[in-house]
Amino acid sequence: MLIFLDFPTGFLESAQQVSDFLKTRVVATPGLEEHHRHGVGFLSEEDFQQRVAEFFSHSDELCFGDETANEAYSRFSATIDRICSTNYRENLIAVSHGTVISLFVSQHNGTPAFGLWKKLGLPSFVVLELPSLKTLLVRYGLT
Repeated sequence: MLIFLDFPTGFLESAQQVSDFLKTRVVATPGLEEHHRHGVGFLSEEDFQQRVAEFFSHSDELCFGDETANEAYSRFSATIDRICSTNYRENLIAVSHGTVISLFVSQHNGTPAFGLWKKLGLPSFVVLELPSLKTLLVRYGLT
């Protein structure tokens, strides 16, 4: 089992905690990064949550950051597909950020993305069955 981490370092500390917990190793992989919002400055917690809610509810509109929710989902999903289409035959873990994980899980399981996003802390992880990508487990923390 490998942990695939957004490139170049992303959530290295979280990935290492999950890696230690599951006794596996980490591989940096481009394409798993958080939705692009480089130009967004500091927001209050209330404003940030409102902007994320808009991001999820207006998935084809550029309303928060530099890419839409659909664009972020497509990039993340294409990376997962690329990993799965190689000769890689073990279970995989993608360590990334809450919005792209929530988009991916929501798309494949019909669960509300914003609701999942609000529950995810650090470090959390989601286990999906391959090849169906149905949720087997959501782990909120490692304790």
